Amino acid sequence: MRKLKTFRLDEKLIRALKRIAKEGKTSETAIVTKALECYLSDYVDYLEAKRRFEDPLDEVISSDEMWRRLGLDEEV
Repeated sequence: MRKLKTFRLDEKLIRALKRIAKEGKTSETAIVTKALECYLSDYVDYLEAKRRFEDPLDEVISSDEMWRRLGLDEEV
């Protein structure tokens, strides 16, 4: 179900949104919806990474060790 939500945006952002919607022949709503979906997905990932980093019981390893454990450490 779709619902109406009202936000205040900076004029610069509004102008960019209108221009991009016009150039892309799409609606401002479609652009904002997609942008928000992408941002929220990334933000959830960030929160999980932050939680794991701050968890003293969660082992922190180097990137070299990560690649080794994944079996991807060999030269291509």
